[in-house]
Amino acid sequence: MLKTSSKRQQHNILDTLKLDQALLLADQRIQLGLIDQARYIYEDILKIFPNNQNAFSGIVSINTMSSDSMQDSFMKNAQHILDLYHERKLDQALAEANKLLKFFPEQASLYNILGAIYSALQKFSMAIANYKYAVELKPDYAEAFNNMGNALKLNGELHEAIKSYKEATGIKADYAEAHCNMGNALKEKGELDLAIESFKRAVKINPNYAKAYNNLGSTLHDTGDFDLAIDSYQQALKVGSTNAEIYNNIGNTLVEKGNFALAAQNYRRALEINPECEKTYNNLGNAFQENGQFDLAKRSYEQALSINPSCAKSHNNLGVILLEKGELDNALSKYRQALKLESNYPNALLNSSYVYFLKGDFKKGFELYEWRHKQSKNSPTMAREPRRNLIWDRKENLKDKHFYVYEEGGLGDVIQFCRFLPDLEKNGARVTFSVRESLHKLIRTMNSNVILTAQEPEESEIDFEAPLMSLPYLLKTRVTDMAPALSYLNANDNLIKKWQKKLRRNKFKIGICWQGSNTKIDHNRSFPVSLYKDIANIPDVELISLHRGHGEEQLKSIDFQVTTLGKNFDGGKSSFLDTAAVMKNCDLIITSDTSIAHLAGALGRPTWVILKHVPDWRWMASGVNCPWYESVILYRQKVLNNWNLVFDQIMQDIQLMLIN
Repeated sequence: MLKTSSKRQQHNILDTLKLDQALLLADQRIQLGLIDQARYIYEDILKIFPNNQNAFSGIVSINTMSSDSMQDSFMKNAQHILDLYHERKLDQALAEANKLLKFFPEQASLYNILGAIYSALQKFSMAIANYKYAVELKPDYAEAFNNMGNALKLNGELHEAIKSYKEATGIKADYAEAHCNMGNALKEKGELDLAIESFKRAVKINPNYAKAYNNLGSTLHDTGDFDLAIDSYQQALKVGSTNAEIYNNIGNTLVEKGNFALAAQNYRRALEINPECEKTYNNLGNAFQENGQFDLAKRSYEQALSINPSCAKSHNNLGVILLEKGELDNALSKYRQALKLESNYPNALLNSSYVYFLKGDFKKGFELYEWRHKQSKNSPTMAREPRRNLIWDRKENLKDKHFYVYEEGGLGDVIQFCRFLPDLEKNGARVTFSVRESLHKLIRTMNSNVILTAQEPEESEIDFEAPLMSLPYLLKTRVTDMAPALSYLNANDNLIKKWQKKLRRNKFKIGICWQGSNTKIDHNRSFPVSLYKDIANIPDVELISLHRGHGEEQLKSIDFQVTTLGKNFDGGKSSFLDTAAVMKNCDLIITSDTSIAHLAGALGRPTWVILKHVPDWRWMASGVNCPWYESVILYRQKVLNNWNLVFDQIMQDIQLMLIN
């Protein structure tokens, strides 16, 4: 007996279609794998035309159709949906998948496809739900677990994503893609060592997996293993990838290593592959800027803006280079453009503060300087933000309140800004200052009752807290309110006498420094010690090196005399005690913009500070007098990178001083 369906439609298909149209529709439904729909059409035809051979043959064909044929039909329709997905016709793909689901409700792979479509539509909760259906139907479905991990990661559920990747790799140990994806999630979670292990497993399984090598390199970069990072990037290129991102990443790592010229070469290689990448032009500009090639940097940032005029980062970067070139108003204009596009852009707000400082508007500068805690890439010396419940509103009475201040910045910053601690005391606060122990003895010479510690007090013990460099903002400091300090630190009397005996008498003693720390912050501030030669050759002048550390090796190659103070000079646990005592024995200090300048100023010693063309914000853009220290005179570089002109002026002034 001929097998027919027990399910009937209320209306006959021939009520709306002609016979040949109905037969054609049934054939199309079979081609699409919609077997039940085809059966209903044939049954409707046989109801009206019981002897129709085509409809009868169709029913026979359906009844004898094998499960393999059904699967083939499903696969054909599933492939059609995947084609739509890859063509980014996502709404159409979703509609077709839901249609197919009605006829194949237990196909795990169809739920996997639906998960991918929902992920592409950024409907991650729906994607996760469909992946869960897929693995319920097929518990060993490694691909669905991997895809679910991707959706969970995009939904911000990193812990659950990692669990899903572990399920995938547990089912399929050699699943390189899942190991790589797990590495990405672990990296985002901050578990860099575990991420590196996952990436290494991925490339061990698949030695030609360029993406995993690239991600491994990126993670090694984040751990500071720059050489290993570059090795991984090079391996990604070696296995055949020509991805611009890899060259871009190599450039980023080379910038961290200080190899700016080679970094620029790699950024340019990336741009050959993808010439419309604003991110790479910004990175190229950064490399040129770090290398002191400001005009090339400016061109790179302008190229980034030509690609995307609405990129706040590019406007900000262009502002930075204009500031380096001394174009303060143009720089501020660029920062304002960045802020129009992104109103609370921390980097642009912070960079604006530098313009106001250089113009002498310290009140506005310190207000904007508070954005330093929000910037996208903090300095290693940047202190944490104060806890919300411990922020002083600048209004509440501080009488008998315990105010906790914690260290921020480098040694010079601590020396410069510790002068504000007594001002908190004058407002009635009991002040505790957490600072490295090596500075305790020096800071204790300040006239205050500040408690020094190297530990952070319990939260319950304090009323307010702030990082050191926020004190001028909290105290509403203006340049006009801030009288330059004659001195606020002192040197140990016994050490002063000790060094007085060791130094030559009847000489005009000049303490010198030429080099700051070997970090980005010292960029373009330092100069070669050889520039002191003409000063050293002045009769009855003795140059005394106050410098220790990076750059000290320059003394071995000079052909003039500089007095050095031995290995034990400031060789103890406390910083600057010997330096302060030697400064007290000097007639003059000449130094680059480094901690030596701040120590000399805080001691009230006659000091000449040599500044680059556009100096650090605290020195302002013009003037010879210093707003921080009464005894400091500023010598400014008039032409970018030309120190000779500055030393010519210094030479004339020393000779005039000696005559007088």
